[in-house]
Amino acid sequence: MSDGKASRNGRREKLWLLVITLLMVVITSLPYVYGYHSSPPDKQFMSIILGTPDTTQYFSWMRSFGRDILINNQMTAEPTESVFFNLLWWLLGQLSAATGWELAAVYQLFRLVTVATFVPLVYWVCSLFAKDARQRWAAFWITLLGAGLGWVLVVAKYVAGGDLLWPFDLYTVEPNSFLSLMAFPHFGNAATFIVITFVLFLAAFERRRVGYAIGAGLVGLILGLIHAYDLLLIYAVVGLYALIVAWRDKRWREAIVYTGIVGLISSPGAFYSFYITQAFPTWRDVLAQFVNAGAWTPLPYHLPILLGLPFILALVAFFRQRPFLPHNQRDLFLKVWFIVHGFIIYLPVNYQIHYLNGWQFPIAILASQALFERIGPWLSRKLPERLTRSPRYPVALLAVFLAVILPTNVYLFAWRFYDLSRHSYPYYLHRDEVAALGWLDQNGTPDDVVFSAVEVGQYIPGLTSNRAFLAHWAMTLDLYNKQKYVQSFYSDTWPDADRRNLLATYQVKYVLWGQQERALGRLDPKALPYLVEVFSAPEAQLYRVDLKSSQSASQD
Repeated sequence: MSDGKASRNGRREKLWLLVITLLMVVITSLPYVYGYHSSPPDKQFMSIILGTPDTTQYFSWMRSFGRDILINNQMTAEPTESVFFNLLWWLLGQLSAATGWELAAVYQLFRLVTVATFVPLVYWVCSLFAKDARQRWAAFWITLLGAGLGWVLVVAKYVAGGDLLWPFDLYTVEPNSFLSLMAFPHFGNAATFIVITFVLFLAAFERRRVGYAIGAGLVGLILGLIHAYDLLLIYAVVGLYALIVAWRDKRWREAIVYTGIVGLISSPGAFYSFYITQAFPTWRDVLAQFVNAGAWTPLPYHLPILLGLPFILALVAFFRQRPFLPHNQRDLFLKVWFIVHGFIIYLPVNYQIHYLNGWQFPIAILASQALFERIGPWLSRKLPERLTRSPRYPVALLAVFLAVILPTNVYLFAWRFYDLSRHSYPYYLHRDEVAALGWLDQNGTPDDVVFSAVEVGQYIPGLTSNRAFLAHWAMTLDLYNKQKYVQSFYSDTWPDADRRNLLATYQVKYVLWGQQERALGRLDPKALPYLVEVFSAPEAQLYRVDLKSSQSASQD
């Protein structure tokens, strides 16, 4: 290919990449646009389309980081130590505090930036590992849009009736780039840092320059201050790769130096996270409550459903390639990345499912190899020659493959609109409830505990800075007892002495009485002398707890 033609092709690919990036920005934003514009007059869209508990947790962190560098846990009634730090949410919190922008707007800006950087990153990484343009674009599309066979479970549900089988095989976000970019941008952000760390470490071996290892360590440092647990994946992959290269090519000195540099520079965030979860019981309890989500990596025989045909083809490419340990550094690194990542996702930790994030990269690249080096030639022998000799045959092959792997994400995308069309909790709050939170924001303090149902409680720390009694499946300490307390409190059958004792024990300052609280029981808060109304709207009231005054009045 002449230099001029190569230059034109390069410009054409960059133009296509720009168009695709803009399309991804628009497409992943459509559910939010729908949520805002379809909101009924009495409801407010809360700028979340999926994963409300976790997103409100990030709002809480952003709000706190707008004030402090080290923060406590505002999603539980108990006082906790101000020792937590996360670089990402600190930066976003500082941006909100400096500009005055609402947290939802800052979060949306972060999501858009993540999409705009992630899409070119995918293309860049695929171009490093793919052997030609066909494989490069195939790997790009599989990484960006690929998903598993969860759509089969959806069809089975509607055909056979009943509940959805194995929901985690459909809804797991971490290995699904499209779903991450649409609803959980922090996973796309973390995957970006994982991949850049790997590429820089690989470059250190390819070019024999220590500067790339230093760069990998610095990127790993950022990753450790955002997602500390991802460093275990980094260390496992780079460690095994360096060991193989050292043993095979007698490059022991480089392997020790490069891995040592990466480990030394990147480790502070991991050490600090480990320290606070060991030294402070309340933070240790938060980590322990990750089991409450019930989210575990699907068992190995479920991976073909979760990850779909790309995973199956990746296995074909992995085991059919010769030699097993290729001398090409990139091929070797790709194999190590794929197989080590497959073991890491089953580490015996209660957040193991998060390690699926980033695995879509080696899966897609290996799948593209199998598609054009195995499946394509095999079909060429089976199909009429006039079809397989056509220059459009590779494009048609990729198009058919994408048509098979797209339905799951098409379903997940369409389901967001259907889910939002209900205009109900947790994506919408009644405007009276939002107004009550606005009153708390103006009149409450960070030490005030607000008692409510979880549907509104999860929004309290992010929108008001107050502490919530019940807000999150992991961050709310003693979760299951708190759920029982909320259910009992709003019931008119609970002994009033128990209600008083609960408010005193947790030093509750305000009690919310909104739509969700009314649904829990027939309590009449106006009949309780220790609840003083401070805010009133047709669908939401706030009461200040005044146990001392009511006790004195009863004694008189």
